[in-house]
Amino acid sequence: MKPGLFSFLGVVFLFMVGGFLFLRSPYFSIREVTVDGCVALSRDEVLELAGIREGMNIFAVNLDKTQKLLECSPLIKTANIKRVLPSTIYIRIEERKPVALVVSGGKLWLVDLEGKVLGEDNGKIPGLVAIVGVSRSVSTGSRLEGKELQALACTRAMGPLTRRVTSEIQIRGDELVLLVKEGGALVYLGEADAGLRGRLESLESVLSALAPQDLSRVVYIELRYGKPSVRFRDQMVR
Repeated sequence: MKPGLFSFLGVVFLFMVGGFLFLRSPYFSIREVTVDGCVALSRDEVLELAGIREGMNIFAVNLDKTQKLLECSPLIKTANIKRVLPSTIYIRIEERKPVALVVSGGKLWLVDLEGKVLGEDNGKIPGLVAIVGVSRSVSTGSRLEGKELQALACTRAMGPLTRRVTSEIQIRGDELVLLVKEGGALVYLGEADAGLRGRLESLESVLSALAPQDLSRVVYIELRYGKPSVRFRDQMVR
């Protein structure tokens, strides 16, 4: 081997070794982890899920793998991870937001807009409508199906007044029934078909026409047969 070539290879080798050692030097140790988007989850919980800790080498963090680890959590919808050299990791998450409750196995479970079960209810989010009549067991990470999804869609289609006065939506065979918080009146919606949204709009009109003190006197509101009818405890009004 020619002396010049040998010297060149030696320089390349030393350069590669130096670069390797430099990239693994304390200069590239993680000294700061920024986490944005936390609501239900804490920063420490996100870091535990991601498997990241301060002091790690920044190049030891596999960004794709870390993203998948975070998105495996039922509470995280999307995650984005970036390196900010020389020593910062930036994590941004979008949490799944509970929009309703499901009653199953004697427990209340939080579910998001897509029907994913997020975990047991912790009582921190008031005013969520409970879906009752789910025949199967659910658990964290599972998804609603069939009529359960129809009931969930019904909660999303409710007007603001309907949502405010409703405590639960019951699955009764092929039909949906609402339970009013004050007085326990039942609202018969019928099947979750193409006409459901129109019936919910009719319900919103009926509720807005009722005086607050009259709502507690209602026995049921019938919406299945065309024009709504309201049955009071002491009379029938059409």
